[in-house]
Amino acid sequence: MTHHLKVIADKHDLRAFYENMMMPLQKDWVYVIFLVARRKWGNCISRSEEMLNIRIFGHNDFDRFYRTLRRWEVPIDSFVDRNTKQAICQEAIGAYIDLTPKSVVKGLFKFFSDASLRLGEIVENPSQWDWFRRYDRKLLGYIHKSNAVKKPYMIIDVDSKDYAKLLDVVGAVGEDKIYWVTVTRGGYHVFIKREDLGKWWPRAKSELSEMPDVEILDCTQTPIVGTYQGGVAVKFLRLGYDYYKKKGA
Repeated sequence: MTHHLKVIADKHDLRAFYENMMMPLQKDWVYVIFLVARRKWGNCISRSEEMLNIRIFGHNDFDRFYRTLRRWEVPIDSFVDRNTKQAICQEAIGAYIDLTPKSVVKGLFKFFSDASLRLGEIVENPSQWDWFRRYDRKLLGYIHKSNAVKKPYMIIDVDSKDYAKLLDVVGAVGEDKIYWVTVTRGGYHVFIKREDLGKWWPRAKSELSEMPDVEILDCTQTPIVGTYQGGVAVKFLRLGYDYYKKKGA
C-alpha cells in the first residue's frame, strides 16, 4: 500500500487562517506558498533544509487555496533527498506561506532584465545555459522578492512551547495589540499588524530583544495554520480565553 504525504490537518482551521490572515488580492498580486523539509524536524534528510516545491497562488477563493495544498498530498516517495535519493519522511515536511502579497509584473520585469543580460553573455560564457534550464525556479524567485505592498505584519517568533514565555511576550506587547497567534511545531508565531505599531513599539521591541528564545522576524513567512509542520498540526490560539484563564481571571 502506497503511503501519501499528509498536508491538510484541519480544513476548519485552514479556513480561519485564510479569512483572517490573507488579504484579498488585487491587480497582479499573488501569494507564494512552498513546501519545505528540515532536518531538525525529522532526521531523514542529509541537508539542514530542502525546498521541495514552490507555487504561486493568485485567487481570492478558499476552495482553490485548499485544493492547491491538497495537490501536495502525493505518494510519500515523490519527494526525495537530493543527496541520498531516499524518500523524505512526513515528519520532516511543512507547508509555508509568505503573507506579503507579491507583484508578478515587478518580478517579470526583473526576470526579463536579468535574462536579457545573460543572453548577451552566452556566446562567451556557455555556462549561462544552466541558468535558462532552471528558468522556472529563477522566475519564482524574482516574484517572491517583489513585494506588492508593505509587509502587513510584524511576526514575533517564540522558539519554545513554554507557555510562560508566550505570556512574557504578551506582557511586553500588550494583549490588545496582538492580532493572531499561531501555535507552531516548536513554539508560537505572534502577529502584530504593522498599522497598529505606535510609540509603544520601541519599548516593547527593546524588552523582547532581551528575552531568550524570542526573535522579531524580518520576513512574513509562516507555517500555514491547518496544515502539518514536521508531522505536527499547526493551530491558532484564541489568546483572549487562554491568556486570561492563565492569569486567573
